[in-house]
Amino acid sequence: MRVWAAVASHAAGESEQASAWIENWSQWPRDSDEAWLELGWLLAELGRYDEAERVLAGRFDTLLGRIRAGARRAMLLERINQTDRAAQVLRDLPPVSQVADPDAGQELLHATALLAMRDKNWGAARDALQGALNISTSMRGRAALYFTLARACDRLGDSVATLAALDAAHRLVARTSEPNRGRWMALLTTRASAEPRRGQLHKRLSPAPQSPVFVVGFPRSGTTLLEQMLAAHPDFSSIDERSLVLAAIGSLRAQGIAYPHDLELLSEDTIGRLRTEYWRAADALVVRRPGQRLVDKNPLNMLALPMIATLFPRASLIICRRHPCDVILSCYMQPFADPEVAAMCASLERLARAYAAFDSQFREQAAEFDVSPYELRYEDLVADPQAALRTLGNYLSVADVTAMIAFAEPARRRGYISTPSYAQVIEPLNSAGIGRWLRYRAAFEPLLPLLEDAISRAGYTV
Repeated sequence: MRVWAAVASHAAGESEQASAWIENWSQWPRDSDEAWLELGWLLAELGRYDEAERVLAGRFDTLLGRIRAGARRAMLLERINQTDRAAQVLRDLPPVSQVADPDAGQELLHATALLAMRDKNWGAARDALQGALNISTSMRGRAALYFTLARACDRLGDSVATLAALDAAHRLVARTSEPNRGRWMALLTTRASAEPRRGQLHKRLSPAPQSPVFVVGFPRSGTTLLEQMLAAHPDFSSIDERSLVLAAIGSLRAQGIAYPHDLELLSEDTIGRLRTEYWRAADALVVRRPGQRLVDKNPLNMLALPMIATLFPRASLIICRRHPCDVILSCYMQPFADPEVAAMCASLERLARAYAAFDSQFREQAAEFDVSPYELRYEDLVADPQAALRTLGNYLSVADVTAMIAFAEPARRRGYISTPSYAQVIEPLNSAGIGRWLRYRAAFEPLLPLLEDAISRAGYTV
């Protein structure tokens, strides 16, 4: 029952509650294949991949349980970029033709498709995914199959099939996920009423003794790529994607302090305490060597500039830019786990409105709080990584950026990367994702007026 409660909490976007439900799971009696299958899947979803593999590689009493555990283990290993091990696990399982259970067959075919895509065998992946969708009517896992099918169809150049698969995927997400309860998005997009002193707090604060490097940007703008590049350099240490700034906002709200309206009322002592809490949480996630700077990458932080400017006046802040239409298309193609982000990505129009609103808010708050972000364009980074990173290095006072350029191998060794970019960011830079939206231009034409300002202000054209 605790496993299923944790699964429900995770589906509702409550990862901390899900983790609490399965605390001390290793001490539980081992009495149910089904519970252990769900526990292994859930641990993987929570990023606890060592524990997840321990569960899925363990004892299962039935042949069906062993097959399903093996398929899920193969998908887990693919997810943490251990594709050779994943392929071996899959080879040790019976072929789909010998598996009568539809759910087990579906999971086997899904794992087969994921590994085929790693080999860039898009046609085989498409066939496996369509086979998986045909043999089981189970709702669970079906949306993920459609999202994966869309990626395969996109690589095959079949834009009609891609959009059809995405439409099916998002319809399923809307039917099976928790409704948007406004946990963070509504808060972060709340504007404070204009007052003469608003945005001036950080100018009278003492500089923080040390500050993170904040990497922000709309999802799928290249934030994970940049984070991996910085993490490959010995001067930086990254915590992947965490909600440390959002936790500071939550701490204020727990004290009855309205955000962002009451930031001007904070004392230096209060801000100092919030900084201490921030660093305590960061230090629990990563060990930094003396002199290393923390990289805090979280796309939602682009909506939290008032909190960042309050905690760390004059901190280094990098916003990743990419053509808005490519960003929106890529977001539409992703199975985001967070219910609010998934709801935002439910349609191209909804994404276009969100992009325009986020971009406008970021620019307004950067001006209000006198924040001068460094803008890094994905297209420039791909076209000439050495030149783009040298310029970025100057901003960060880093003389030698060689390690950043050779980021792919350190990223591969890192294993788990908690964003949809986990497979792309361990490969060398390529231009495959640049201008991809043009193949879907007919779907974007009604959206271009919504995006006109954001496109032009970022220096792009249509």
